[in-house]
Amino acid sequence: MESVRAFIRIGKTFNLKSLGRGFAWRKNAADQQRKLAADMLVHQTILAACPICDSNKFRIFVKIFGYDYHECSSCGHIFCASPVDYQSARALYDGVSSVRSLQGQVYLDPNVFEERLGTIARPKVEFVCEALSHWGFKKGGGLWVDIGCGVGEVLVAAREAGFRVRGVESDIEESSFVSSLGIEVENQFLDEHSAADVLSGASVISMVNVLEHIENPIAFLKLARSFCDNAIVVFEVPRHPSLSSLNNKLFPELSSRHIYPPDHLHIFSERSVEALLAECGLKRLATWYFGQDIADLLTCVGLTRSAVDEGELWDQLMNIVPLLQDVIDRSGMSDSMFIVAGKA
Repeated sequence: MESVRAFIRIGKTFNLKSLGRGFAWRKNAADQQRKLAADMLVHQTILAACPICDSNKFRIFVKIFGYDYHECSSCGHIFCASPVDYQSARALYDGVSSVRSLQGQVYLDPNVFEERLGTIARPKVEFVCEALSHWGFKKGGGLWVDIGCGVGEVLVAAREAGFRVRGVESDIEESSFVSSLGIEVENQFLDEHSAADVLSGASVISMVNVLEHIENPIAFLKLARSFCDNAIVVFEVPRHPSLSSLNNKLFPELSSRHIYPPDHLHIFSERSVEALLAECGLKRLATWYFGQDIADLLTCVGLTRSAVDEGELWDQLMNIVPLLQDVIDRSGMSDSMFIVAGKA
């Protein structure tokens, strides 16, 4: 059999300007994230070991908004060592609590939905289909279940590719938006009581930017797989080491993506992903590496130096960001990895 790393893609075009992600957006996001993190400080707990490999050998990587992020000396995983408790964390994602996660505000913007569908969701679904074809799997026609589906752009793209689709989303506003698209969606948190019905018959289970929010990603992925042993599993997670990891370390007061509390509890290394897959009886079939590292770095530098004029110079820099990001991606320092896995 071919190496499980045989199907690899590096780099992805991403236009931050088309999504309105400039200086003002970043500063506003960081300010709101800082306030949310401060409001949740009273609910902090303490972790004594790496959530992935259980090692008690780690070192502080960065402190952001009063939350400690440690780097595991064994598997290289970055984890929030002072996360909020389980119930408080759930409240971030129900769409009704006063401490709601700020990320939903970004995705619910109808002005950027079509842009996200075209530049983010469709390419990811196409990559999954190409990977399945590469390994001899059927490309479409089965049931694709997206856990933490947000506003449903992945499900729309999967439906276009010939899959039957179903979503799972805890945020009531986001799930309502998905339903308005004519897509079946369960408004709930996936747990041992609901997983059997939700995942029944799935041939593809996706968790795009979900596992980093979960207290115990290994247990969560095991739960999802326990009802669909032969399903293809797709997930995207933030990656370390990356330029974005360094960016968060250099500019912790501007954190609003990659490493940011209280939302992101995990930043995955190659070793911690392999440990996750092994524990869940999965093997890696394909990986896509990409990121927004350069744009984030330039934005943070500009904000720190009060150079917030989004004029001609900024436009010129944004035009060459894809070229610079390609260098980062090909150097193995991009901040995201999108993984397709199957039964080991």
